[in-house]
Amino acid sequence: MIKFQNCKIILVQTFSNVPEKPPSNRPDYSLLSKVWNIGGGIVFLTLLGYWLDQKFHTSPVWMLVGAGLGVMYCFYEAWQAFKKE
Repeated sequence: MIKFQNCKIILVQTFSNVPEKPPSNRPDYSLLSKVWNIGGGIVFLTLLGYWLDQKFHTSPVWMLVGAGLGVMYCFYEAWQAFKKE
């Protein structure tokens, strides 16, 4: 509802008619999503490093770089998850 008072607009919200949200029966998958995101990042970057090793014949170099980047990504995602909570 909008009220005009001395040429200023004052917004007034009324919440009396808003029904409460019914409780959800769905389980919370946020933790599972975070685990998949972190684990998937490590696996994906390690496999990308393995593929680069096979392509350029530099056997454990790119796989170790990919695994290291995956672990750093893991710590970044964990930091973001704990910072939000």
